[in-house]
Amino acid sequence: MAKTLFCVAIPPLHCVPGLSTIKTKEGERLNTRMATVGVFIFLAAPMVCADVVNLLPAKDNTLYQSGNSLSNGRGAHFFTGRTAQLDPFSRRRAVIAFDIAGSIPNDATINSVTLRLFMSRSPTVATMITILFPLDADWGEGTSNDSGGEGSGAPAAAGDATWANTFFPSDFWASAGGDFTAIPSGVAGVGGIGTYTWTGSQMVADVQDWLDNPTTNYGWILIGNESAPRTAKRFDSKDNTTASRRPQLIVDFSTSPVLACCLPAGACEMLEEDACIGAGGSSLDESIECEGDTDDDGVDGVCGDGCPTDPQKTAPGVCGCLLSDFDSDGDGIGDDCDNCPDLPNPGQSDADGNGIGDACDGSCCLEDYRCIQTGPSDCLAMGGYLTLPGTHCVEDDKDGDGLVDPCDRCPGINDALFAPECQGAIPTVSSWGVFVLALLLLVIAKIRFARRRTPIIR
Repeated sequence: MAKTLFCVAIPPLHCVPGLSTIKTKEGERLNTRMATVGVFIFLAAPMVCADVVNLLPAKDNTLYQSGNSLSNGRGAHFFTGRTAQLDPFSRRRAVIAFDIAGSIPNDATINSVTLRLFMSRSPTVATMITILFPLDADWGEGTSNDSGGEGSGAPAAAGDATWANTFFPSDFWASAGGDFTAIPSGVAGVGGIGTYTWTGSQMVADVQDWLDNPTTNYGWILIGNESAPRTAKRFDSKDNTTASRRPQLIVDFSTSPVLACCLPAGACEMLEEDACIGAGGSSLDESIECEGDTDDDGVDGVCGDGCPTDPQKTAPGVCGCLLSDFDSDGDGIGDDCDNCPDLPNPGQSDADGNGIGDACDGSCCLEDYRCIQTGPSDCLAMGGYLTLPGTHCVEDDKDGDGLVDPCDRCPGINDALFAPECQGAIPTVSSWGVFVLALLLLVIAKIRFARRRTPIIR
């Protein structure tokens, strides 16, 4: 049996075929990998995948009017219409149910439903209208089994549905013969031996409701022509030894693929596209999966976290991941990657390649003792000289001589008073000059003192 897959999507297309789900006669799922036929139409619309499953009944049985304690839970056939018996004993009604919720994704949209039954015996080849109605109460399938032609039924076993009971012997239908909604779900004319199908929009509605609300899935009751005797039709059940004649429910449904969805705050969840849009997010390409928030910053790597190992940043910024972009000098370059973090230097020039920005390499002292913070090349071009690396031109004049300290040859002496010794001289020469001058003054003072104490001889 082929499993057919139809996808409508924006390329690149992605819809992974799943497993066809078939119900065995014991009601257990049998998963078999099917051949897949892909039909692709590319449109500017959310991607939708259509899938088809063939289901065997989860349970089936016959309600026999001829006795309130007859059933055929494990029989090879079930019946509709009337036998040759006199009323009120001749009616036969079939009940059948399928495991919808266990076989189809719970978010699927049902597109079409077809019930296929094989009619294997009838007292007449005349066409009899057979109608499906949705049941309003749950019912059972026990171990009862009519060993004959099965038209008469067998004594009901525990849990069997009968004309009177939903579950023999203790639970009952509200109305004998089954509780059902009197709105037909599907209608078919059944004549001679062969396969017959029921389909229609109401069957689609039934299956969709059973998918959305699994606890209301009681299946259908099949009612044939009950207006005259000898109208009975025998259908092969899920327990029939000929597998090809067992009932099948063919369900075509659509689903949206689950994609990585980036939510507004940056988190990533695997959601269907409609659910993602409803949450205010955006779906990613089907080849992308959520990576997870490895650094606990609230942003998934696939949703814009450019620094997946840095809890402080979601983008590299100026300095890159794991480095701060705090900028103390306001030059647009973070301190962690600024070659001169204390002084503005947006160009990051470093003429001598020593890793220290030119702005921080030293103060440039000009001939008029002005101080300019610049690189060595510019300083030399202006006829100046650089002080020790790392010194800055600051408004600091300890000796009050009008010269900022980085460019003051004698920063502790007021050059205006001792211009010959300090201006233009190196600090060591200026210091000796001051010492000699002080010593000279001291000698003069001692001579004068000695003269005052020495008597004058005339």
